[in-house]
Amino acid sequence: MTLKVSLIFPQDGAVLTNFPANLEIKVTRGDMPVQGARVQFWMMGGLHDAEMHNAFLTVTDSSGYAHLTLLNQNTLDQGPYTWYADAIKPGFRGGASKVIVFINPFGNTNGISTSGGTVSTDQNEYSIVPGNGASIVIHGNVNNYHLGQPIILKIKSPSGKTAQIVEYGTYLGAFQSVYKLGQNSELGRYSVTVSHNYSTSSTNEFHIVK
Repeated sequence: MTLKVSLIFPQDGAVLTNFPANLEIKVTRGDMPVQGARVQFWMMGGLHDAEMHNAFLTVTDSSGYAHLTLLNQNTLDQGPYTWYADAIKPGFRGGASKVIVFINPFGNTNGISTSGGTVSTDQNEYSIVPGNGASIVIHGNVNNYHLGQPIILKIKSPSGKTAQIVEYGTYLGAFQSVYKLGQNSELGRYSVTVSHNYSTSSTNEFHIVK
């Protein structure tokens, strides 16, 4: 039977803010945990797209879990990382997890440069609809985009509160997202900032009116 490898933490698109952080996976056979499976963690990303492996070897515990501890955020480059894990054990077919992304907002920033691009909304002004609020369609593109890397949209309210959305672009760097405001949301000017590889790509504004 084939081993099933599930990524437990971090989830796809997660921003790691607390260190040390553990990459956590679980290996199962059907619904049963598998102890003693040999697990290899794979990571690629950061500013230099450095692939790291071989040292990241461990085995699963009695509950089927295995961990990779990232001791210090500054040992990693700042930026997005793709990661996955595979597992083998005698008597089983080896298995591999899906590939997902996490983001390190700290660490080395050498070499970051503005990627450039555009961002706009489908309207300049929106009204809050009682019972429904408002839906703002945000779209644009980033230059020099690599498939699988997150595009970060930060929406800042008139009072300075910030919301964040993680999206992924097409192979040309195009993206679209819908930002929803509740019926009690602030009136006034909102700003949208788009970042890619932790450099500001573009900004725009929209207004919420009565």
